[in-house]
Amino acid sequence: MTGDTAPALRTFEELLSAAQGPTHWHLGRLQPLGSAAAPLLSLVEPMLTARYEWTRATAAEAHYWITGSPDGAVPVLAELVGPSPVGLHALKALAVIGRTPEELRPTLRACAFSPRRLLSATPFSEDHEDEELRAAAWSLLTPS
Repeated sequence: MTGDTAPALRTFEELLSAAQGPTHWHLGRLQPLGSAAAPLLSLVEPMLTARYEWTRATAAEAHYWITGSPDGAVPVLAELVGPSPVGLHALKALAVIGRTPEELRPTLRACAFSPRRLLSATPFSEDHEDEELRAAAWSLLTPS
């Protein structure tokens, strides 16, 4: 609101340093800060190898938002792509970044052209996540 990022950086530093609870929620809120969150990079980078998949996915996104470089994010996200909620999230993040690693193409084809449902239906949603998975996979397979 004031344009001063210092209070936000202090808050995120506390939240990410504690590394308790839903760290991935905090990482996901770094996008509006963009490169101004660079002082937090030393806290984000170790989370690229976290055990919890959601933490790795959101750390990769945060790394991309902070650095502007896809180099640290794309390998982490590509590893997570698949027919799961976190895999769909990673696929959408790769679509935003606009990078498709060549080794990911077989997985993308499997997701885009599967004749069966790959994800479970989610309650309270009219759209099935399989449609999102197929669309995101297709978008990465087709050159823009």
